[in-house]
Amino acid sequence: VELVPIAGNSYYIHDSTCIGVYIFPDRSCVLFDSAANPVSARKILNLLDKEKLTVYGIINTHCHGDHCSGNRLIQDKTGCRTYATPEDAVLIENPLLQPYILFSAAPPRILKNPYIMPQPSQITDRIRGAEINIKNQKFLVINTPGHSRGHSSYLTPGGVVFTGACLVHSDILAEYPFNYLVDINLHLNSLEKLQDYLQCSLVAAHG
Repeated sequence: VELVPIAGNSYYIHDSTCIGVYIFPDRSCVLFDSAANPVSARKILNLLDKEKLTVYGIINTHCHGDHCSGNRLIQDKTGCRTYATPEDAVLIENPLLQPYILFSAAPPRILKNPYIMPQPSQITDRIRGAEINIKNQKFLVINTPGHSRGHSSYLTPGGVVFTGACLVHSDILAEYPFNYLVDINLHLNSLEKLQDYLQCSLVAAHG
């Protein structure tokens, strides 16, 4: 894994899921999503340590295990803050609800896997407004539900939008043409909304 510059103080780490990174002047940073599993989260922490960066917080785009499975390990190691919308915070803190939602009953063992049911992690900050102010830097919250009910994208100072799984690279769509959505109408509206940010750098979490 490596830290790849995008624009300004915004970077990404390309792993099985693309992790966004915004670096503050004091060499602390916020991550946009954490990792698809604890092994990847440990690699990310090792990379940040090598770059002499400390984790101030994790901003979760949504609640799916391939985006928040690193929360627990990174929280335990750094004591960082974690941010999520109220709808998805419930599922991040209570991941057993995710296979229940899929199965509508007590889920079978096959659904109790780390991708669907990651380790629970605490959300310290529920995102309710149109922006998050962290260390005197403002991050715009773009509500982009559809892939999950509380999915959000985030515009960093400097013009980079971390879109989570709202946008999917064409290579991924070619391999997996049936996109997972909880509400297709909300998702289509979210894609329309992201068209207002085409002058920015749009970063997809997959591909």
